[in-house]
Amino acid sequence: MIVYLVHIVVTLAYIPELTNDTSKMGRYNASFNIVRFLGMLLHLLICAGISFAAQDSVEVARYSQMLSTVWTACFMGYAWFYLFEHREAGNKIPEGKSLVTAGFWRIWDTFRLVWSDHIHIFWFYLSIAFGDGALSTFSSIIIALTNFLGMSSLELALVQLIVLVSSFPGSKLSIVMMDKFNPKRTQEMVSVLLFVNTVAASIVLTGPSMKNYIYLFCFFWGLAAGAATPAMRTTFTKMIPKGQEAEFMGTFTFSFSSLVWFPNLIFSVINESNIPLNYGLMSLNIFFLISFIFLRKMGSFERLIEHKRNWEERSSLGLECY
Repeated sequence: MIVYLVHIVVTLAYIPELTNDTSKMGRYNASFNIVRFLGMLLHLLICAGISFAAQDSVEVARYSQMLSTVWTACFMGYAWFYLFEHREAGNKIPEGKSLVTAGFWRIWDTFRLVWSDHIHIFWFYLSIAFGDGALSTFSSIIIALTNFLGMSSLELALVQLIVLVSSFPGSKLSIVMMDKFNPKRTQEMVSVLLFVNTVAASIVLTGPSMKNYIYLFCFFWGLAAGAATPAMRTTFTKMIPKGQEAEFMGTFTFSFSSLVWFPNLIFSVINESNIPLNYGLMSLNIFFLISFIFLRKMGSFERLIEHKRNWEERSSLGLECY
């Protein structure tokens, strides 16, 4: 897991260097998202084929893990050895500090700077912590919800397939929305879509007699999931200064995974308390609402770009440091 997270941070750190054009950046992030979901879809289809041959859930899980490990090693290895170009270190290790500790001190200094002068980045971190934390729990919640609705394993596979497939038009839709509005406004609209769709699902999905409606709700959840990530990454790349991409992408990665456990915990408590699961589903809207509020606190997208420009100018003069 540590190796995977290092790979993700390094990969994301390259994204701001691709282009300064917001529209092109949105397209790059959408394409990146589509490739990621294509890999997930292919893995799902292969595991489905294995399940028909193996007929043993434990054996299927073992083959799935083996496939993921080999797949990841091949693609990550190729990227590290052939795609990432050699470059000199962006910063020197301060005197009196080691390579092990310098990064932590730098993050602490940057956090103080963000808190005092760039608070909108802190609001963004909180927004994705709550929003992506809730969105990341859908896979486990959907499994519990399908059991609540009395759906078969084949119907569960179809539900997961719909979420994955609908993420492709969601990623394409994000491009259209970012061009028409801007990445931050797109992110806000996705939060509203997630909130409204989850409220409707909580009201409608009351038992096995309503199970067929879950396919419609899963389509919109997948659509939102496909649109959320490109908008979120594009917004963030337009906020962070040059020269600190890896540092900020590291804290970005931490933020969107920091609260994944919390919605699951609330859902599990509701489930163990014998409360109908549609109420547990409704609890996710607390996180979507908080995420939306923090997004609004950040200010307009134009203001964020102007703030970044001023930040880089001050940094070039040595005025943005502790």
